Amino acid sequence: MALFKIFKNLFITPILIIAIFILPDILYSFINSKYEFNIMMSELKKLYILSLLFSFLRYKVKIFSIFLIYIIIFFQLSSFSYFGKLLAPFDVWLFFVHFSEVSNGLLDEYMHIVLPFFVVVFSLFISLFVLKQTQKQFFTFKYSGLLLLVALLIVPYKIYNKVYIKKIDSVEKYPLINSASIRNMYKCIGYFCVVTLPRKLSSKSLDDFKDIKYITNEKNPKRNIILILGESLRVKSMSVFDYNKDTTPNLKDLYKTNNIIVKKSISAGTMTKVSVAYLINQVSSLEDINKIYTQDSCLFNLAKSNGFSTSFITNQSANDSRFIKSMMCPKYIDNFLTPNILSQDYDLGDVISDNDMHLSLKNVDLTKPTFLIYQMQGSHTPYSKKSPPKFKKFKHEYDNSVLFTDHSLSKFIKHIKEQKNILPTDIMFVSDHGEMLGENGHSGHGHLTKEVFSVPFIYSSNYENKELEAKLLNKDIVTHYDVSQMILSSLGYKTTDEDNNQEVLVMGKDVDGYAGYAILSISKDDITDIKIYK
Repeated sequence: MALFKIFKNLFITPILIIAIFILPDILYSFINSKYEFNIMMSELKKLYILSLLFSFLRYKVKIFSIFLIYIIIFFQLSSFSYFGKLLAPFDVWLFFVHFSEVSNGLLDEYMHIVLPFFVVVFSLFISLFVLKQTQKQFFTFKYSGLLLLVALLIVPYKIYNKVYIKKIDSVEKYPLINSASIRNMYKCIGYFCVVTLPRKLSSKSLDDFKDIKYITNEKNPKRNIILILGESLRVKSMSVFDYNKDTTPNLKDLYKTNNIIVKKSISAGTMTKVSVAYLINQVSSLEDINKIYTQDSCLFNLAKSNGFSTSFITNQSANDSRFIKSMMCPKYIDNFLTPNILSQDYDLGDVISDNDMHLSLKNVDLTKPTFLIYQMQGSHTPYSKKSPPKFKKFKHEYDNSVLFTDHSLSKFIKHIKEQKNILPTDIMFVSDHGEMLGENGHSGHGHLTKEVFSVPFIYSSNYENKELEAKLLNKDIVTHYDVSQMILSSLGYKTTDEDNNQEVLVMGKDVDGYAGYAILSISKDDITDIKIYK
């Protein structure tokens, strides 16, 4: 009997509390299909600790806490319903700075908070009933509240230690769709209090938003724009850029026959979550970082506003792509797909292949104006799993992964060119960042080094786009921001052209620059100076 009581207090009761914590998420995911709640085991482990300590609280404290928790969850679900994304720490700042604007917007669009409200209220009644019926079965002790408070301070301390002491990125500020609302808000509020609020209050300007107006040159253009995002692909390892190993034979052939334009490029960041957020939201300077949070400059948003259907197809796992989703204005993405297409031509085992990425186009109607972003598996570690047996030509597995990317990308380009019944289609390829392969004792990415931010850019089309081709021919180096401007132009909007002699921002591991950044000076076709700020 004593063993059962211990088992009940250590396992059954915490599981019941976890169910109460995630009940609103589960119910809301049934109502809103875009809310893909799929909690990870690692998140359940963290919730278990909080749930165990919560179960030790006195009944009245439990009731008060549940009310507070559900109010917090309501804000998270309302944010997803209204903005199409989960709350990040900066969104909390926006709520206070632009309180009247946000409140007026919510009053006008009150239907967006009706469903979250009923979900939370219904969950609250269920939870209160369960707690009432089981209150006598809970084991409580005097100092449980103090222990819970100490446990709650662990995340803010971890954030402080990472940001201020170690000066590295803290992922606690990124909301995750596969995490419970209570956990997302817990991390969000912690990061807001420890980092966002102090830094904003100490800055010269408390409100540095720009009122950006986008002017359409062409209303509802009849074309497609496909942006292919490479993964961890660096210029230095591509023979089309004079690498001494023939890693890109197909792209070299396409280049020699004038089927593609090839340029060196500078990535906006050294990590996927940073560079993709910057590219899609047209961020080119520190002053523009807020664009990521307002979503006004998001290319998906602008595409929808000018008559395009929108799609994001990732060939990466949900776990790998979870950080970027909330920063890509998912509200404006018609199709967010994770196809995980396995190659039919090669025995890949557990490798998710880019070889058949053209097959994913069956989910997209290219006979109607479409803006599509496709994210490849590319050359991310482990390199050995990024190429099938027939492509094991070189000793270094990274080179083999580049060879396979060359095959897959060229195959995709040829496929588009062969289509007869689709609209005029622009294809742009750029890697999210490069990779270190032992240079200066470093490997991987996240480093503010030339190997990491020097990436390839490739353009092709199934028609003659003289204006865009002329712009490319005048540029020696194409930045991620340049890519966003070319897409903006193809979407039918007016852009502001920049010359080649410019300073380029490359952000480190962190979207807001807390993990350092570099300012590059570019002249002609090379980087002349690199200034790193930490």
